[in-house]
Amino acid sequence: MLAYLKSLPDISKDMTLIVRRLAPTEAGLPLEIYCFTATTAWADYEQIQGDIFDHLIATMPAFSLRLFQRPSGLDLSGLGAKHLQDLRLAR
Repeated sequence: MLAYLKSLPDISKDMTLIVRRLAPTEAGLPLEIYCFTATTAWADYEQIQGDIFDHLIATMPAFSLRLFQRPSGLDLSGLGAKHLQDLRLAR
């Protein structure tokens, strides 16, 4: 990830650039990405940030990594109803 960020023309080369693992938790191994864009235009910044995370997510399987997102109460409540509906349709 560090090499990828260093290769991007949109990332500032003269400011802090850090990629590090944080302390493991019950949810996995958090990754901290700390860098600055070469632009201060907000829309451009948002696009660059989105592109970085799209790249990170797309390349995770190449390193045998998986993304983890803790489900919320709404996710779980809908899951039960959908599971029951799927069971009814399977009959």
